[in-house]
Amino acid sequence: HRAYVVDNGDAALDALDTKTFDVALMDVNMPGLSGPDTVRHYRFAHLGEPHMPIVALTADATLETLRALDAGDGERVPLLSEVLDRFGERIPFNLELKRGRRATYPELPALTLAEVERRGLLARTLFSSFFDPVLEALRAASSEARIGVLVSGRAPRGWLDRARRIGAEAVHFWAGLATDENVARAHQEGLAVHVYTVDDEAQMRSLVERGVDGIFTNYPDRLRALLG
Repeated sequence: HRAYVVDNGDAALDALDTKTFDVALMDVNMPGLSGPDTVRHYRFAHLGEPHMPIVALTADATLETLRALDAGDGERVPLLSEVLDRFGERIPFNLELKRGRRATYPELPALTLAEVERRGLLARTLFSSFFDPVLEALRAASSEARIGVLVSGRAPRGWLDRARRIGAEAVHFWAGLATDENVARAHQEGLAVHVYTVDDEAQMRSLVERGVDGIFTNYPDRLRALLG
């Protein structure tokens, strides 16, 4: 791939109007015309044309700024409460809780748990995180919370001890860690095994044959077709 770089919103809009791109990375706080305004102008001027993905990037954004972004096809970036209201009764959820680099957001586990419990969705929701303090806070707040331990390739050791200590019901392996040995060991401990992020059909098939319980993918249609 080749990159084309501009330094302000007006130049970005000019480039989008005159050149062809597979995807655009848009800084929310660009000089001149802001990222959201640039996207709005571009989308309006190109109604009915093939939809080019535009990814918003920012190192510092308010909730109001994020809510103004186009999440695709004119949809706003939703709040968790809005997603749960719309889909909570229709599909089970895996809610991954993040931790910021600049702050740990200690209120996040309790706030997330409250949104789920308020809607009676606790039994349908699996909470997961790479960060044990987040999972420990969830467990302290609810003995009934369903928890999955996320395991990365950068920190592959101790996943079973983590799951036991937190009282997890699942382990979420990076695909490279979902070996026959690890899958079998997790199942022996009564842990469900979910694997992320797998988009290749051959790898999906291999994991299904290995007996994993779930796969995270950007292409659910591929996995659905594989499973029949």
